[in-house]
Amino acid sequence: MLRLPRKSDYTKVPWCTYTDPEVASVGLNEKRAKAAGVEYRTLEAAFRDVDRALAEGETGGKIKVLISPSGVLLDARSPGIMQGN
Repeated sequence: MLRLPRKSDYTKVPWCTYTDPEVASVGLNEKRAKAAGVEYRTLEAAFRDVDRALAEGETGGKIKVLISPSGVLLDARSPGIMQGN
């Protein structure tokens, strides 16, 4: 019924490294995508362009995403203040 052992797919499990600044991530990182030959494009946005970051006075940091040619999100990484929330 349970068909054990089962394999798990951890590629979509988010994680955070609680450093200063924090680093939040989910998905296949760029190094692994290159090694696996996965096609992707990279998009980045600085927190200084985000209203919430401006309102909180925490404009240091950015978000970086990897997107497949078909538009599927492969990875999102965000180093910055309070990214583990």
